[in-house]
Amino acid sequence: YRALVSGDWAVTNHVVEIPLRKNAERSGERMVIVADDGMYARSRFTTLQRFGHSTLMEITLITGRTHQARVHAAASGHPILGDVKYGDMQANSRFKSVGAERLFLHASYLSFVHPATAERIELVCPLPKELENVIHKLESFIPDTRVVEQ
Repeated sequence: YRALVSGDWAVTNHVVEIPLRKNAERSGERMVIVADDGMYARSRFTTLQRFGHSTLMEITLITGRTHQARVHAAASGHPILGDVKYGDMQANSRFKSVGAERLFLHASYLSFVHPATAERIELVCPLPKELENVIHKLESFIPDTRVVEQ
């Protein structure tokens, strides 16, 4: 995944291991919460580019829990921008000022073994134009945009 998170995520490579549990709210809306009795969940966050007030991340899901990337990012203090369920509403409001209209989370790479042929299938998908435009606007507004060397 590619995600733009709130704040300057200082650690370049960070593994988050926080158990998650599905939870039903009184309104009937389903949420995922951090819970000691939840299912094991592990995500790797790799910094791609820093904008001072936000950070472009690559998120690799080691496990595959519902809303895992969103909850792990928020629990780490850096919610994904545009996330109305687990995010920071003030940060989301500032995020809209650069033309963002949706959650900045994108499945950029997927691989799996085909069940019938046992062939490894790899799919790569670049950022959609509207998210690419957000990055370009941030780069133009922030003179000290830092691409992180891997």
